Amino acid sequence: MGLGPARRAPRKATCMRASVSCSLNWSGFLLSLTAVPRMADESSDQNDDSESSIERKIVQLEGATFRDRHGSPITGLSATQTDEGRSIATTDAAVTYSTKWLPEEGEVSLAYVPLPKTFPSLIGQVAVYWGNFELKLNEILEALVAEGTPVKDLRWATRSFDQRKGLFRDRVTEHFSSHPNIVSHLLGIFDAASDLHWRRNIVIHGQFISTIAPYSSTISKVRAFGIHKGNPIEAEVTEDFLDWLWHQIAMLTANLTDCFETEGERQHPLSLQDRQTLRAFLDRNRPPRPNDAKP
Repeated sequence: MGLGPARRAPRKATCMRASVSCSLNWSGFLLSLTAVPRMADESSDQNDDSESSIERKIVQLEGATFRDRHGSPITGLSATQTDEGRSIATTDAAVTYSTKWLPEEGEVSLAYVPLPKTFPSLIGQVAVYWGNFELKLNEILEALVAEGTPVKDLRWATRSFDQRKGLFRDRVTEHFSSHPNIVSHLLGIFDAASDLHWRRNIVIHGQFISTIAPYSSTISKVRAFGIHKGNPIEAEVTEDFLDWLWHQIAMLTANLTDCFETEGERQHPLSLQDRQTLRAFLDRNRPPRPNDAKP
């Protein structure tokens, strides 16, 4: 079974531009449209049986109406439709959807979160790189729980980051008590991880509210709201912040990985002897993986 949708003949993409007649703070809205099929230009080659011409219907979107996330109508908001490639598609607050995935006719509603056009890809970077960090964390934890005091919670790998961080702290202290530099360095990495974790959470799990200036489709400010340790938190989110965040997470993962690397002459806070100790421990306790087998 494939991971994506069934293959379908391509359709033209459509861009909807939203603009407001008064200053609004948006946390998202529902855009309702009517999809109307029409035949493609009859002058096109009727004998062309390539995949791109199998479906000659082009969907037009008409009658745009807006509702807030509670379903109430939004006034002072309008939309115009253009074809893909027009300059309007680069507007910060443009509502851009591909008609390729919409029904060919009838009403359709889309839940839309207004964000600057660069934000979705940067948020994706944050999610992917944090996932990579947690994979590395679990790999090391797997070795730490394989030796020493039996772990009570056999489902530790499914627990929250804070719970696994506590397990990591306990096991590192237990296994490397005679190597204070190792303990200090590894726990320092996880102090830095904790500081990045709540920032990652508000970006991935928080609610975004965008401020749109009057008579504009440009987003002037984006704020994210969430919960941290039971308390509400708020942070302004910018492109630079998101770019900084995923880079910090990527460097964090590299710092953790490098603690177990013994080759190369690159400077490292841990001595070669300490890294050899960590590498030997990891190799001794890590279950074999398919890629470890020799050809």
